[in-house]
Amino acid sequence: MTRMTRPFAFTFILLCASPLLAACARQDAAFYSIDGDNRNSLSILREIYPWSSGWTVKLVTSNGSQCQRRHALQDVPEENFRIELYQPAGGVFILHQDKNWYVAAMADCRFQQFSEAPPAPGNLLGEFAEREKQFTFVAAGAAGAASAASRD
Repeated sequence: MTRMTRPFAFTFILLCASPLLAACARQDAAFYSIDGDNRNSLSILREIYPWSSGWTVKLVTSNGSQCQRRHALQDVPEENFRIELYQPAGGVFILHQDKNWYVAAMADCRFQQFSEAPPAPGNLLGEFAEREKQFTFVAAGAAGAASAASRD
């Protein structure tokens, strides 16, 4: 192989391998429908690659035709994925992920990470978790009392 064709061969191999590597990602999504209306929802999107150590996580806030935004959360370890969802007031939701706490305001799809745990996160609605190899939202009654006690 000549010096001139070596870069072309490398580029060709890289271009052929890129779609294969991109296709290796595992992606899941689960959503919580606010008041039973699919236009108003909180969705968790998670994605993991074979070479990464955990899930890349996004929250999508959707308020009908008013707004829809995607927000980045902290990465989550692959095992025991769980994000708890609380509601302290109408239109406001608090998410708890390991040591991270977030607030989402549905009126304008705002989102912010708390610097410390809120003193009263509100009513536990449930959790985004993996159940029977399916990523889903599990309502508080089905999630069990253990998740409510894990708030530390």
